[in-house]
Amino acid sequence: MPILAPAIHPCVPVLTSRQPGPPATIPNRRYRGRVPVPVEAIRDALTERLGPIPDRAAATLLHLAQGHHLAWFGQPLHTPGGTGRVGERELNTVGYVCSRYGALPPDELAAVAGRLPADHDALRAHMLADPVHSGEGVTADRAAVADVLAEARSRR
Repeated sequence: MPILAPAIHPCVPVLTSRQPGPPATIPNRRYRGRVPVPVEAIRDALTERLGPIPDRAAATLLHLAQGHHLAWFGQPLHTPGGTGRVGERELNTVGYVCSRYGALPPDELAAVAGRLPADHDALRAHMLADPVHSGEGVTADRAAVADVLAEARSRR
């Protein structure tokens, strides 16, 4: 029987299971190495970069950060009872989310949030479909890159 744990996102309950078998979501014990950080630490990092954030927008940005981190690293970024420390990996995820979504008006941010699944596994799959994670649609024109590098060399 799944039990309701503290929510990572106000509209997204996190289900955990005390029964044997696969868990409903990704539990912390499934990962070796890095431990998720407290959700408050990630909220502080978002606020440091974007200034004061309304609660609903902060919750959406936290959920987006969670999804991108799951897609990149296969493990959660934050949990309500997290004990990990904020490091470079976590700050890179926060920086990416701030640069990609931080300037969106509240209605567009809410539209983005409305398309996000609640479950960690589904959220990770949703984010992996994004070209930024799959590499699809990300191309570089060799001539354009050469021009940018030449210009950078000339500035030295």
